[in-house]
Amino acid sequence: MVLVKEGRFWIVVFASVALTGIVAILLEVPMGPDVALRDAYRLLSIFLGVLAGVSLGEYFKVRGASRDGEA
Repeated sequence: MVLVKEGRFWIVVFASVALTGIVAILLEVPMGPDVALRDAYRLLSIFLGVLAGVSLGEYFKVRGASRDGEA
């Protein structure tokens, strides 16, 4: 089994989510630009919320590890 560095893993996750969102938005363009923009705004807000949650989780994990003397 090939182990991937954690940083590279998160870059792949970020890129795949961004690519999926772009494809979803482009598929809605024929329905009208207002629908595509509305859904693009929703996808962006969800994506940024998830990204912020993951960032906070990683921050508290690192902070807890440094407090315990592991980092």
